[in-house]
Amino acid sequence: MKCIKLVFSLSVLLVALTLTSCLDSETSKRQYVSYVTVVESQMALLSDDGYTLYPSDFSGFAGLERACVLYTLQDGYPVNEGSKVLHVDIDTSQSFGIYTKSIIQTSVPIDSLENKSLTDFNLFAANGYVTTYATFMYQNKAYFDLVRDLNKESNDTLYLKFNFNKGATDGYYSAYSYNSFRLPGDLRYDFSGKDSIVIAVSANVNSEAKNFYSNYKFNY
Repeated sequence: MKCIKLVFSLSVLLVALTLTSCLDSETSKRQYVSYVTVVESQMALLSDDGYTLYPSDFSGFAGLERACVLYTLQDGYPVNEGSKVLHVDIDTSQSFGIYTKSIIQTSVPIDSLENKSLTDFNLFAANGYVTTYATFMYQNKAYFDLVRDLNKESNDTLYLKFNFNKGATDGYYSAYSYNSFRLPGDLRYDFSGKDSIVIAVSANVNSEAKNFYSNYKFNY
């Protein structure tokens, strides 16, 4: 069996395919796309949409924490209605590892942090992570952080800022990047009694401060 290694998305730059679920023809298998958390001890992938995936070949996931995968259901494993456990084949040519890091927590007001402009931004929050998609212009290197302002809280909203730093030189290359940021482990205690919260992320897009939102449900 050949060892297949997923392409790891570096924090400085990620060039990857944008994936969508599709059905190519009546004879093709249906393809699905999911953000996943890698659980090496179980050789499993926990998808952000609530499924446990068991790949036919797990070797490419060694050393990864997060990934975006394109997959089909394996033959010979019937799927029972309502089942959340799936045996899958991964299309490694169109799947990639996602750079993962922790959210920075600071008492410095996040609005005061210098932030370069993106050209587009989106996010999705689930299973202990905020996963972001950003497009930007760069020249050499680009760095990303998600910052929590400890002074700016409410009883149902977590306020974060997406920081993009590409250095002092203006960029002329267009690129995009997926990043997953670990939510603080004690977050549920900060929002005690809440089953879900709103995650609000501010980002500089086309030189304008914009807010993006995602509902986040705690997994108790």
